[in-house]
Amino acid sequence: FGNSKKYGLFPAGSLGWLISEEPFLKDNTYLSFFKLRTSLGLTGNALIGDFDHLGLYEPLPYNLTPGLSPTQIANPNLTWETTRQFDIGLEFGLFEDRVSGEFDFYNKITKDLLLLVPIPATTGFVSQRKNIGEVQNYGFEILLNSINYANNTLTWRSSLNFARNFNRVRSLSENQSSIPPPYSSYLNGIFIDQPMAVFYGPKYAGVNPDNGDALYYADEGQSATTNDYNAAAKLFLGSPNPEYFGGLNNEISYKNIDLNFLFQGVYGNKIYQAAGVYYSNNANWFDNNTQDQMERWQKPGDITEVPQARLGICNGCSASSRYISDGSYLRLKTISLAYNFPEKWNDKLKIQNAKIYIITQNLLTFTNYNGWDPEVGTEALSNSFANANLFQGVDLYSAPQAKTFSLGIDLGF
Repeated sequence: FGNSKKYGLFPAGSLGWLISEEPFLKDNTYLSFFKLRTSLGLTGNALIGDFDHLGLYEPLPYNLTPGLSPTQIANPNLTWETTRQFDIGLEFGLFEDRVSGEFDFYNKITKDLLLLVPIPATTGFVSQRKNIGEVQNYGFEILLNSINYANNTLTWRSSLNFARNFNRVRSLSENQSSIPPPYSSYLNGIFIDQPMAVFYGPKYAGVNPDNGDALYYADEGQSATTNDYNAAAKLFLGSPNPEYFGGLNNEISYKNIDLNFLFQGVYGNKIYQAAGVYYSNNANWFDNNTQDQMERWQKPGDITEVPQARLGICNGCSASSRYISDGSYLRLKTISLAYNFPEKWNDKLKIQNAKIYIITQNLLTFTNYNGWDPEVGTEALSNSFANANLFQGVDLYSAPQAKTFSLGIDLGF
């Protein structure tokens, strides 16, 4: 950060009230635990590259004459990104804690975001690291734990978590109302009162059944279409941020057998297949095409979502909602089965304990996403773009998570 902006003060505090210990609830036979709590605090974020506040240069030999070329414009006012968060929640336990849980409401406001901001090319640069704007995240989280059944031989416990998050950009600085997608191949942008990194660009309208041209909506009302990509209206195409998060974990023990399984998922987000322009482009060259491109338009009257194949010609292969799909999924993330050796076996083997187990990860996934894996990352972008943090929900050849099967044994001596 700049010389006068290197240090920050980030206080926080919390308050809790254990209501179940009050006299009016202490002898309650149903409510075994009840606590009300709240907190308010500030945190600072400095997770950017080194020396982003400095003007940097690199050697640039020219005709055997040494020289320097500027590579980064200075910003001496660069400072902390600050988040103020308010939480209020309650914890409870019922029936001697056979049922317990938590409920939390939070409101998190982040100011002075550390982002690369486009600047006039007349400066000799295309972007500069700045503190701009304000983003709000608010919502609630629910956690429920239960002991569904318990005796000397069988125990079954469950844990359910659910969250709803609202994400909105509240302001930008320097009289800006938006930061449009900075690259033509990607659709993430920043707009006031829209989710962070919302997808913004032409909306695909299918295929002209008369000639096989790719069509786009030409107006915001989506009442007219055009085959000219550059004439297409720019529309909001969905958010990469899930609206809902959830998970369900179960632990079942029967005598010496333990079974655990975890379901996890998200709902309400979109994924942009940035690699679709290379592998689902109805024969425009690049990579081998996906099988669905066989459904291309071939003759007048064909009704399809895949334009006519035109070798070496981009017919609908530019960045648009054609390559955006639903990113919601439910996944059986982990399942494990273990057998604990009986004590008499351990005595014979002269060991303290032993367990044999099998663990499977990513066994089943339920999703409408038409790519390889709905849990995508942007590692391929992080090496190429300084503002890769903007590219959320982008699938650029993201390797799918493998299904893994592990067999093992634990021994204690």
